Amino acid sequence: MLTPTDIHFLVGLLTLISRPEGVELELGSMVFDAAAEEHRDVDVTVRAVGDDGAVSVFEGLEVKDHARPLDVTHVEQLCAKLRDMPGITDRGIVGSA
Repeated sequence: MLTPTDIHFLVGLLTLISRPEGVELELGSMVFDAAAEEHRDVDVTVRAVGDDGAVSVFEGLEVKDHARPLDVTHVEQLCAKLRDMPGITDRGIVGSA
């Protein structure tokens, strides 16, 4: 049985190999949440970095390992969390069920 950390690593690995060169991946990033006015944990973040060092995409992924598919309330809460992070330009939720 995979642990929640194993699931995070697996999503990170699959994300990394599916992207072009110049991508930085981090597990467990702290990202500023404007609504909460504090930094909050995002499971996987992906940055596309150009040759000049400029970040063109900053993607945040929340990873959930539940026995059943996420319900609407849980998905809406995750969407609101990621939407409140102005530094993130692309958002996603990955579930194991």
